[in-house]
Amino acid sequence: MSLSALRISDFRNIEQQNLQVDQSVNFICGDNGSGKTSLLEAIYYLSHGRSFNTSNHSKVIRFDQDHFVLSADVCNGVGLQRDELTVGLRRFRNNDVDIRIDGVSEKRVSQLAKVLPVQLITPDSFKIFFGGPKERRQFFDFGLFHVKQSFHDDWLRFSKIHKHRNALLKKKPSSYNDEFDYWDGEFCRLAEIITAHRLEYLNLFNSRFEKINLSIESFLTQSDVTFELNGGYNSDIDLHKQLKQAFGKDVKFGYTSVGPHKSDVKIKTAHRLVEDVFSRGQMKLLLYVIKLLQSDIISEVDLAPVMLIDDISSEVDETNLQKIFQFLQSSKETQFFISSINRDIAGFLVDENKTHAMFHVKHGTIKQHIGT
Repeated sequence: MSLSALRISDFRNIEQQNLQVDQSVNFICGDNGSGKTSLLEAIYYLSHGRSFNTSNHSKVIRFDQDHFVLSADVCNGVGLQRDELTVGLRRFRNNDVDIRIDGVSEKRVSQLAKVLPVQLITPDSFKIFFGGPKERRQFFDFGLFHVKQSFHDDWLRFSKIHKHRNALLKKKPSSYNDEFDYWDGEFCRLAEIITAHRLEYLNLFNSRFEKINLSIESFLTQSDVTFELNGGYNSDIDLHKQLKQAFGKDVKFGYTSVGPHKSDVKIKTAHRLVEDVFSRGQMKLLLYVIKLLQSDIISEVDLAPVMLIDDISSEVDETNLQKIFQFLQSSKETQFFISSINRDIAGFLVDENKTHAMFHVKHGTIKQHIGT
């Protein structure tokens, strides 16, 4: 789903804004500290139920206010098959939250992401290469969450069993017993399902990446980039047996050391990790390609994804910026919100069929200029 209108009240330095946004490209321009990132953060919060800048919810509530309110009109579906619904979120300083989807109260934050899939690119997004397994696991699981309906429920069930097993380990049992044997059976059953889902999604991702690689003019045409799943355990050995073998170590440290919660995706070129081979500029281009590829995959299940890009000109020369826009304009369904201090950033749009809106931000006030 893509946004058609956005309403923000008492979020960061934004007091009150009602915006009509473009279905294709939206540029947010202004000086540093003006509130550009706050606008992107509000959209992200409305999708994920949290900020990408802080885990403290009260920090995003405007000074001296008790709560903030975010709401949006979103288009359901892609192409000509569209209808519209309203998504809303209100968060209080005491951490209470009120979520509404088309007027109906919703308790699960995950339902926000289900109806409004939002991805984010910031200068910190390089964590997908340099960060730990959790960064890559979360990225690919986000795509899987949207294309495989059963994945989220399977993961929730597995997570409950995983937490229960860790609680049992913290009791420091002297030996592996029938209680562990029982819970490990369900742990292993769900682990196999989750791993199969991840393998299926990565196979799809690899095949789509190869097609993109052949169709764009960039460094990627000379680079064989692959995405390889490490499932978090040895797939050649029975997982139940591995849990028993690791039991003593797991009791000592109080957590389960093998399983899909430890999985990782290795991003490689010529059998080496890309961060050991690519330059910073090459990795930035690769980041945009894989983010956009995931958006395109999500759009195939009748969702129009939203891509937030904060400070698009950061650490990018003009040549690479042109390549980035080439990638972005190849997406037919993704809606973009792009922040920049460069007020001439719209000049990098070369596709005449791409409409766009321009927003200028100053001291938390957003003024809109529509263009094509």
